[in-house]
Amino acid sequence: MSGCHRMTEFRRAEKRRRIRRKWIRFLTAACFATVVVTGVYSFVSEGASGQDYIQTPPLTGILESAEAPGERNETERGPGVSVKEEPEESAAGGNTGPAAGREENGEEKNDAEAAEPEESEYLGEFEVTGYCGCDICCGTKEVKLTKMETVPKPDYTVAADPEVIPLGSSIVIEGTVYHVEDVGQAIKGKSVDIFFASHEEAKNFGRQKLSVYLK
Repeated sequence: MSGCHRMTEFRRAEKRRRIRRKWIRFLTAACFATVVVTGVYSFVSEGASGQDYIQTPPLTGILESAEAPGERNETERGPGVSVKEEPEESAAGGNTGPAAGREENGEEKNDAEAAEPEESEYLGEFEVTGYCGCDICCGTKEVKLTKMETVPKPDYTVAADPEVIPLGSSIVIEGTVYHVEDVGQAIKGKSVDIFFASHEEAKNFGRQKLSVYLK
């Protein structure tokens, strides 16, 4: 009986030791977990309250600093609307550019044409008619060239009496310079025939009395 009693006491003592070891392991794990959670919380709290993050300047400041100095000649007109400033006129107050050049050239041309009659020799009033290269005006010739063997051109070629105005001469009629390159059987004395591109234009011109100047 004493042997059985000792065996029972031994088993009870062994059971108590196992229970104690389990509690020790549980308490150790709980303490470790508490320490870890406390450390993580402290680290996160310190990081959130610290000023170690990088501060970036406002986007508008970056864009303004990156803008080129020569591109700020714009004036704002209302929210989000910008209009480039128009270039100032020249010091003389006149227009600039191709249009102004054309106007100046046109004025110079008009001045030159207006001055031509004064600088040229007045030949008097001539009977001026029109002709073209059709069969009605020039006949049925295979090659229709002028007396000077040139191709007649509108606003350039005229026919005249060579005894009054020699071939190769330049004359001025109403501000336009023509060149005497042709003659005609019906052109005698103070008569001039102006070449046109079509018979209709020559017919519409008709017969006129105009002043002629030798250039």
